[in-house]
Amino acid sequence: MAHAGMDSTTMTFRDYLRPLFRQKWVVLLSFITVVTTVFIGVQLKTSMYKAQATLLISAEKAVEGPYFREFSSSRASGMVLTQSELVKTNPVLERTVNALGLAQRPLDDEKHFATPLKQLLISSRTEKLQQKIDEMSAEEKQQFLFRSAVEKLRNSVEVTPVRDTDLFKVAVYDYNPLGTKVMANALSRSYVIYDLEQQLANLQLKFGEKHASVQQLQTSINNRIANLNGETVSNIEAIGPASVKVVEQAAVPLRPQGRAPSFFYMVALVLATCFSIFMAYLIDYSDQTVRSRRDVEKTLGMSYLGAIPKRKFFLSKKVQNLKQKSAYYQAYKDLADELLVSIQNHPQQAILLFGPTPNEGVSTVTANLAHMVAARSQARILVVDAHLSDPSLHTHFGKENTVGFFDVLQEKVPLNKAIVPVQKNLSLLPAGESSKAGIACMKLEVIEDLIEEMKNDYDLILIDAANTKTSQESLVIAEAVDHVTFVVREGKTRSQVIQSLKPSAPWMKSKFKGVILNAQTHSMPKFIYDLV
Repeated sequence: MAHAGMDSTTMTFRDYLRPLFRQKWVVLLSFITVVTTVFIGVQLKTSMYKAQATLLISAEKAVEGPYFREFSSSRASGMVLTQSELVKTNPVLERTVNALGLAQRPLDDEKHFATPLKQLLISSRTEKLQQKIDEMSAEEKQQFLFRSAVEKLRNSVEVTPVRDTDLFKVAVYDYNPLGTKVMANALSRSYVIYDLEQQLANLQLKFGEKHASVQQLQTSINNRIANLNGETVSNIEAIGPASVKVVEQAAVPLRPQGRAPSFFYMVALVLATCFSIFMAYLIDYSDQTVRSRRDVEKTLGMSYLGAIPKRKFFLSKKVQNLKQKSAYYQAYKDLADELLVSIQNHPQQAILLFGPTPNEGVSTVTANLAHMVAARSQARILVVDAHLSDPSLHTHFGKENTVGFFDVLQEKVPLNKAIVPVQKNLSLLPAGESSKAGIACMKLEVIEDLIEEMKNDYDLILIDAANTKTSQESLVIAEAVDHVTFVVREGKTRSQVIQSLKPSAPWMKSKFKGVILNAQTHSMPKFIYDLV
């Protein structure tokens, strides 16, 4: 009853593709998860723009000269670092916030530049913040909004010294490109004013408030404060008299920082593809259930007798229409033909079919196989329901279960009185109503004599027995039959369970024929299967 053919343990391209189709839902779910995660991440990020001004530290402040004196090159590097850090101090930031009215910006100002998904998050966050602010007094509210604006600006500022020069760059990041330019210019000029105010304080201590230099510097400071709106000014005005000079004003940035969303989407597609393939192979490799002929022959080291495809929902599980062209019916025809060849060479065979666990579909396979053999030959077939704890063959054939196998074992009725005709050359021996006794009534000698009696009148006896997980009845019957066959449902039973039932006794090894794979699915589409 075993299939002959090529060595199925050789890996083919189909074997490498099969896990992807077998785990198609894992592939799909993994792919969607990665792509969705990246998409949401991109959508929750508002595009940020960067505008920067370049400042030059040309001297150190002094009281000896009008405003400042040149510093030596040995102190230049430290001076640049010191001055650049001063840009993010409170006096500079607070002046910028006041000049531009940043504390009066709407709490949800970012919403106008955000994606629809981010807008929802901003609205929720703004609502909670507004509730908190509403509980404050007018003075507390003013202070809170002002300090929040200062800290937000501080976190948006990046000061970078230019290596081996007296220059440093003041950059501001914001979601509003125009606002970014305004804040960068206002901040750099605010720092220049801060530098001039320090010089003014030194000059006032040295010369007094009425000195011409002091008056001139005070006028310069007042003019700069009045025009601290962040708009572009002339280069001469930008440079000014301070020891820190704006040598390059900020301009409106043309494009946001970072890569475009399309780049991340392309990366997401690549990552999603790789991740979904990895997950498919990982889960498929971790799946220890029997799923294919290769699993039966290589992993279990057992003979592969054939497979019954998973039945389409519109097909009856009972094989009735012999002209049916479905793969489900054809599989039973193929198995039946092998059985016919076997009984022609060795008539009067008794074959036990059972599964390692419940719900392997043994009863359906046994009944359909008997029906197909009987329909395709003149051989006399007897089906025996030895599943004493849960008999079901009588329902498949539409017969009563009043007396049967159990009653014959108990010698309550003779064999010929318990057998029920099904059709011309097919008969059924039900389990019997008093079948709950199970293995207690199983005696090897009695079963052997009963099977020999059956062989006198039948060419083939197919016995459906209980699974070995819940009952040991099958192992008792196995000693009395000619052949033993496992029925294993694809993707249900772990190979370790089947390995534990693998015949070890010499008498069992000679009787064991192999495995019928039930409810087999063809995960790979036929056109791809044929192509590869």
